[in-house]
Amino acid sequence: MALIKSVEYRGADLPSGYWRAEQFHMVNKTVCRAHFFLYADLTAAGLGEEPLDAVAVDFEYDLNAAENLNTQAYNKAKLLPTFHGATDA
Repeated sequence: MALIKSVEYRGADLPSGYWRAEQFHMVNKTVCRAHFFLYADLTAAGLGEEPLDAVAVDFEYDLNAAENLNTQAYNKAKLLPTFHGATDA
């Protein structure tokens, strides 16, 4: 699971910026923090290149929800301005 979004990074256009959640941390009993890492594209992520940027997304999680923790994080991220217009990969 990942998000694709055109982004500008240090003056360069990345038409297929690839955002992937790779780290999750429990902040407290109700909030989880997902770290989304930006890669130039899917190929860069697949080759294990270093991420270009990272964004932390805090969200209230529900362990009893039909959606798993990963899906809950992506659904929250898509509501934020940083990921506005992103599509599911």
